[in-house]
Amino acid sequence: MDAALRVVRIIHLAMLASAVLYVFVGELVAADSSGRSQVDSMLVNVSLILAITLALAAIGLRQKLTASTQEMLLRSPGDAATLGRWRAAHVVAFALAEAVVLFGLVLRIMGATLTQAATLYAMGIIALLLISPRRL
Repeated sequence: MDAALRVVRIIHLAMLASAVLYVFVGELVAADSSGRSQVDSMLVNVSLILAITLALAAIGLRQKLTASTQEMLLRSPGDAATLGRWRAAHVVAFALAEAVVLFGLVLRIMGATLTQAATLYAMGIIALLLISPRRL
């Protein structure tokens, strides 16, 4: 179990680091192309609703999928299939949370303001922090 937890924590840290890098990339691209047009507010609103849904799905999915596998792992800690499901649940939740940050990056590249993109950046990074893997 300790090895699986270590692997999931490494994946989590890599996803957090890439989320922070997406913020820097978005700002580099935004500074480079200052003459572009603004993004339609409808696109920003739809992206925000979708991002909220993804962030909540990431948190809920992690809670739901890991709860059942944690009970099974407490009974039989060495079960490889259960460890695989536990690991997969975390990775899927991490990917959903990171998708929120990617929405912010795409909006920023398309011409959204920093405030609009920062909302998505922060939401995704906070979701990633909330779903960090924990020891059983």
